[in-house]
Amino acid sequence: MTDHSRKELLVFAMATDERGLFVFANESEATSYCEGLDVEAGGWFFWNSGGVPLEPEFLMPNTRGRFSVGNGRYRLIRAAPDHHADLAGMLDGMALLEPNPFFASVAEVKAHLAGRGGRTSAPEDAGESWNADGARVPSGHGQFPGNGHGQGHGEHDANGFQRRRRELMAPRWLEICVGLALMPFTLMCLAGSVMMIAWPAKKAPNLSIALGLVFVLVCLWILAVSVRLVLNRPRQGGLLGPFALRASAVLFFALPIGGLFTGHYRAFGLVAIGQAICYLLVAGKLWSLAGQRARRTR
Repeated sequence: MTDHSRKELLVFAMATDERGLFVFANESEATSYCEGLDVEAGGWFFWNSGGVPLEPEFLMPNTRGRFSVGNGRYRLIRAAPDHHADLAGMLDGMALLEPNPFFASVAEVKAHLAGRGGRTSAPEDAGESWNADGARVPSGHGQFPGNGHGQGHGEHDANGFQRRRRELMAPRWLEICVGLALMPFTLMCLAGSVMMIAWPAKKAPNLSIALGLVFVLVCLWILAVSVRLVLNRPRQGGLLGPFALRASAVLFFALPIGGLFTGHYRAFGLVAIGQAICYLLVAGKLWSLAGQRARRTR
């Protein structure tokens, strides 16, 4: 495939929180990288290789449970006329160009769009312009950041939601600091939990082992969260992948079986039976969630 034909398949995307421009080799790469939950919340704008706006069409909806969330599956289609500006009209408002194998600078992106017949500067149509959120507003009321005209006042409700969402999001440096601070503390807690299992208390060894297993799971979850914060979160599925979910399900399934050989049911009676039922329900839910996530990431 020639360089020209490869660029025909490009998809541009802007992360609305940091206003960074990403360049993906094709639609599949873009939809894999940009999580469905973030896309649905207005966290991304998309354009095709010619800078024409695209919008997501969800083939499988995002899921939001009481204890977990999952990303749906979507494709990119031609956007409605007022969805957001074309790429050429928003380039001046981009904060940075993310490293990619196609373009070394914004100037090269502009040259590419010019070669495709796109505009290389903000639109100057009489009576309209585009604000920083990509919405069309009356002339003089909204320009790109850095041109001295401030923000627009004609945003759609959806764009207002996107702006409020960005204001509520923690800055990237804070996410990294929190993730790095959590890691050593969580590792120490994890070591203590493993010791509870390896050397249980003499007065209540079964309870010590059971609590140790629960604490191990909690520590592993917090450790995964800290890694996600440092690495700017995984790009597919959710916080845990199918393998991690199935491994957790097996562990929860093993807990009530282990109680049969440790005398846990004789010692705690109905309480132990209730715990076993809860463990089995959690195991079933985790296994089911793993199957759903595996299908979404294929």
